Amino acid sequence: MYRYQQVKGELGAPLTLKRVYLVLKPPGIPDLITRQRFVAPGSHLLEGMAWSGSGRIVRVEVSTDNARTWSDAKLVPVSSDRYAWIQLRFQWHAKTAGDYMIACRATDEKGNKQPLDPNAAWNRQGMGVNGVQRVHVTVQPGIGSAQLHVPSRSRIAIAGAKAPPIPSVANKIANH
Repeated sequence: MYRYQQVKGELGAPLTLKRVYLVLKPPGIPDLITRQRFVAPGSHLLEGMAWSGSGRIVRVEVSTDNARTWSDAKLVPVSSDRYAWIQLRFQWHAKTAGDYMIACRATDEKGNKQPLDPNAAWNRQGMGVNGVQRVHVTVQPGIGSAQLHVPSRSRIAIAGAKAPPIPSVANKIANH
């Protein structure tokens, strides 16, 4: 049986139901290393699903400013069963280029809400962790269309290492 244990050897409380949880399908194109997402300015449909072992999901909130402000998402039931997962949809209007932190949280019919602090439900085995999911998104013109530059810039991961020169695609095209 799975248990919520804080320290090794502790009996802990048994895990008897799934905590309220939500998974967002991240928008845009992912950066290979960081998994940060890139989207062009405009309207983007954010989608995901939420569920809880305590009953029906009654509210899903979305933030595009790192959990400072929240807006309600549209809930789309897939079943009449109160324990079934539910789809969420939210139209995000990303008009201004820049970096954003998208966060989503669900609330079930008993008032259980995902915690903003991912460590709020910490336990030794990682059971039932249900902190709010956050996705880093950069809004940048030209994403999703052919360009001479990729969205991510090269970074030096090891102190003292030298990054190779950035190739110039424009020069190669002009010389052919």
